[in-house]
Amino acid sequence: SAHVAPAPAAPTGAQGAGAAQGVVPFNAPPAPFVEVAIGIAASVCDLAHTHSPTLCSSCGFHEPESSRCGTCRRWLCFGCACLSLQTLPAGEFACPECVGVDVYDEELGKALAVVRRRVRSGKTSIGEMDMFSQLVYDLQAACAWHLFDANIGTLIDVVQAQIEDKQVPIVAPFHSVHYPMTRQMVADIARLHADQRYQEILDKAGADEDYTIWDPKLLAFPEGRPQRLRIGYVSADFVNHPTADLMQSALLLHDQSRFEIFLYSISRDDTSMYRQVLKREISNFKALPNKASDKKCAEMIRDDGVHILINLNSHTAGERNGIFAHRPAPVQVVYLAYPGTHGASYLDYNVVDRTVSPEDQREHYSEKLVYMPHCYQTNSFKDLYGEVLDKSLLPTRQEHGLPAEGIVFCTFNRLGRITPGIFQAWIEILKQVPNSVIWLYKHPNTAVLRLLDTARTAGIDASRFCFAGPVMPKIEHLKRLTLADVYLDTLVYNGHTTGSDVLWAGVPMVTIQGDTFPSRVGASLARAVGMPEMIAFDMKQYVEKAVNLALDPESLREMREKLQGLRLTAPLFDTKRWIHAFEDALGSMWQDHQMRQLDPDFQLEDIFPEDPGEMHEVGVCDNDDKKGKKWKEEKGDALTQPAKNMRKTTFP
Repeated sequence: SAHVAPAPAAPTGAQGAGAAQGVVPFNAPPAPFVEVAIGIAASVCDLAHTHSPTLCSSCGFHEPESSRCGTCRRWLCFGCACLSLQTLPAGEFACPECVGVDVYDEELGKALAVVRRRVRSGKTSIGEMDMFSQLVYDLQAACAWHLFDANIGTLIDVVQAQIEDKQVPIVAPFHSVHYPMTRQMVADIARLHADQRYQEILDKAGADEDYTIWDPKLLAFPEGRPQRLRIGYVSADFVNHPTADLMQSALLLHDQSRFEIFLYSISRDDTSMYRQVLKREISNFKALPNKASDKKCAEMIRDDGVHILINLNSHTAGERNGIFAHRPAPVQVVYLAYPGTHGASYLDYNVVDRTVSPEDQREHYSEKLVYMPHCYQTNSFKDLYGEVLDKSLLPTRQEHGLPAEGIVFCTFNRLGRITPGIFQAWIEILKQVPNSVIWLYKHPNTAVLRLLDTARTAGIDASRFCFAGPVMPKIEHLKRLTLADVYLDTLVYNGHTTGSDVLWAGVPMVTIQGDTFPSRVGASLARAVGMPEMIAFDMKQYVEKAVNLALDPESLREMREKLQGLRLTAPLFDTKRWIHAFEDALGSMWQDHQMRQLDPDFQLEDIFPEDPGEMHEVGVCDNDDKKGKKWKEEKGDALTQPAKNMRKTTFP
């Protein structure tokens, strides 16, 4: 949502297509072999290969693989420029802004056509195949839609052949959930990647008789262990990241009389508020050394006697899935970050809800499912961002460069999640709603250029688009969201944390319920906040809902007031209610594990935790200029008393 540090302003340079007449981004076809491309890169292309990553002027990230434009002299990372060693120009590089995005894409398309033919011929190395796969993802992230469409078919054909041959697909699981792939293909990609990791560990165990992979049915604990159930969470995202933002309240609201919480961080300390609070409030906060092997980390967790270990990364950046493959805990769960099955035999449960994972899609999961009563997603909004509820603290449209009059639609998802179909729907909405604008996230700039070019072609002026960069801290982002009138969700991959952000800001959404986990999260959020009327089921209905709201001020006002009231009563923002239901599920997991130990033929089953009912008394977050935001348990012991309707579980 708003967790990316703001990038310094890019140096000014030539602007527009006419600024670099006679300069094209690709002066020769791409070299057929990576070795030749490396030589070209080193000698001709002004490519940065430094130990200190270079700041990309398009996305604002520091990246080691970048090219410098020969005209404006700004650096672009390979991702924003959609480059690889296969598509580097054999001459001076010119960026899309200088040469013009149409000319740039035309030349890039020629280079990609050569690469695509080589990939289809089967004469490429694994390294080249991996680069092609990354290129396709970069094309989508930069909204280079016609180039993406020309190459995604090739990528899908290659992946299908790899699946049939039981090879590890070149597509990363997290990339696959953004593509027009079948649910089964996405599940197969995850499974084969998970199997590869597990096989590597099995091979090590076979070569070393002292190498241990624990059997969950045989795991025993030392005498004198605590009577409370020990729950471990492993994540690379106990930092300034959406996972920590969503999870903080739930982690701190665990019933400490029944559960002992362990947090295992597998990333560096970024000194963020999230990290500081979790380290201070969770006594068993432990940083697993990055240099330590997965086996060593698994042994550390095993020595702590953790009963249930929860993987908060799965197939996302920074994962250490090899830790889980060693089976350090008798029960292992995957949750939150990756929207789909992990595909591994060493993970027992996956936490979902009936909207994101309807029971008729059960076959696409390798894990047993925990169906949360309302929404699978927890959050910390009521505890951390109560300022949003105070109108006196909110900004004005003028402060954020928005028009004082007219409807402001917004979408703060990554621009790479915008697909041609959904963008065409937005164009239609803008045409039907006079004086309206759409407010988007400016990341990366190369995607902005293509979106504006597409809009102009469709007859919509660039003035109908407003772009905003990241702001910190997140509360400032949530405050500015209150200035929007309607949030328009993306389709293939909905807003997940972003969707919760806008609902907490009191902004009605229009979302389409798709047929995959990531495309159904918006619908899950809408139902959990008590407003299923925000859900559309096809593109026509999506456009109609958005237009009708925008053209009917009274209906829009009523919907906004309804949402703002439900923030304080609906299940979506009732974190205590969510954690009590989740603890009920944890108790059921442990009971089933005990049965598995007693009966070798016992099979785990899906879990449907009980809903304890409304429990909106939670801790609050207070502002303190000297100490920053500090968690306060103002309700005292009320935080740890079990709900009346919860099943009590005894842990022997």
